[in-house]
Amino acid sequence: MSDLHDTMSCVPALRTTDLIGRDAELEQLSAQLGIRASGGDPTVRAMLVAGEAGVGKTRVLMSLRDAALDAGWQVVAGHCLDLADSSLPYLPFSEILGRVMADEPAVASRVLDQHPTLARLQPGRRVRSSETASGDQALDRGNVYDAVSDLLAALAEQAPVLVVVEDAHWADESTRDMLSFLFSRPVPGVALVVSYRSDDLHRRHPLRRQAAEWMRLRGVDRLALEPLPDDDVRELVRALRPGTFSEAEYVSIVDRAEGNPFFVEELVGAAWSGSVPGELADVLLVHLDRLDDTTRQVVRIVSVAGRQVSHDLLAAVSDLPTAELEGALRSAVEANVLVASRGGTYAFRHALLGEAVYDDLLPGERARLHADFVAALGEGRARGTAAELAQHARRADDPPGRDPRADRGGEEAMAVGGRPRQPPTSSMPSSSSTPPAPRPPTSTHSPWSAAAPRRWSPPAGCRRRSRCCGRGSRRCPPGSRPSTAASCSPRSPPP
Repeated sequence: MSDLHDTMSCVPALRTTDLIGRDAELEQLSAQLGIRASGGDPTVRAMLVAGEAGVGKTRVLMSLRDAALDAGWQVVAGHCLDLADSSLPYLPFSEILGRVMADEPAVASRVLDQHPTLARLQPGRRVRSSETASGDQALDRGNVYDAVSDLLAALAEQAPVLVVVEDAHWADESTRDMLSFLFSRPVPGVALVVSYRSDDLHRRHPLRRQAAEWMRLRGVDRLALEPLPDDDVRELVRALRPGTFSEAEYVSIVDRAEGNPFFVEELVGAAWSGSVPGELADVLLVHLDRLDDTTRQVVRIVSVAGRQVSHDLLAAVSDLPTAELEGALRSAVEANVLVASRGGTYAFRHALLGEAVYDDLLPGERARLHADFVAALGEGRARGTAAELAQHARRADDPPGRDPRADRGGEEAMAVGGRPRQPPTSSMPSSSSTPPAPRPPTSTHSPWSAAAPRRWSPPAGCRRRSRCCGRGSRRCPPGSRPSTAASCSPRSPPP
């Protein structure tokens, strides 16, 4: 029995169902839940699987489903949907009931006879909570909890059961309460796995507090899926498009995707597009919909700054009152759009989100904001580098030669071991520039790509790789570059 396959196996072009870079996570889930063909005692009865959107939660759960079926388990799954105020109570458990009725009608019939209330959850007999003030309460919660528990227990009499509930960040209150009941009152022979998007859990999200309470229960553990290491990203690219990319293109995709498999697939599918692919941009820009107007404007200013921006420079460019700017920044950080560093700088949680916000600006708006950065830096209202001033001057269609400090950008780049900046191929080229030659796929009109300095990544064979990079093939965190770069040869080939 498995409905997980029906809803998770249909993938569009340039998608792969291969599990790449997640063997350790799959082994951890299988071992802890006792899902092994050779048997094994479980160490937990429930697992929370957390990760940002696109990081690969569904792929891991598909592989866990296959492992469970191979071990003789039954698998049932339910999904939460983003239905806003018109959510259906107990929706994932209604889906599970429908699957049991289709695959094990005798079991379902026996439990329905014992618990008539459960019939209200049958697909096709649902009542939206928005249609009646007492719609949720009309389903006596105690009866529903007992009925679902007895349904799973009846299934487990035949074989162990894996219950998967996906996208719990969209769960309604009734579903969250049901999960709390199942976490605290385990059913013998039943393992429960609940997934959710960690980047959607802002400070006031109801699941944030509830997930913390679940973690305090005995027998409940959490698995956080981290971004893929660079080597696994390259393997994923090769699986999607074998032997068609140059080294420069590999570097571009690895740098921009930052270990997110979904982003990798979208970038590979739009290999020769300079901007963020449309479908991916739509997914990313959803994060801005829950922000107020002032916060959205501050986020747009940050996108023009590039990889990161200091608080002082942001204050000078935004020209907002201190309290209003700090309130907007706090809202953006709590919504997981921006991240703040101890050094007083702000950056996007994911670089591609910054690219998408920048690409969404109107041409005149983009040029005006770059001009605001030129004014703030040129007038000394905020500290910045000559390279930053030169970049913003070019983007504002203001020849950098007007300010002698802008011409020092190339010298400054050479002083820190980089290359002098070349005029980027931009969507707003200067009238005096000649048409640029074709380049590998990068967001050429964005300050987030080739025009912006890339973070240092240690070469293969670096003796201090694990020390400076934490997980081995991930890039070093801000602040570690001066001490770690000196210990590695800059002439070593990229990993």
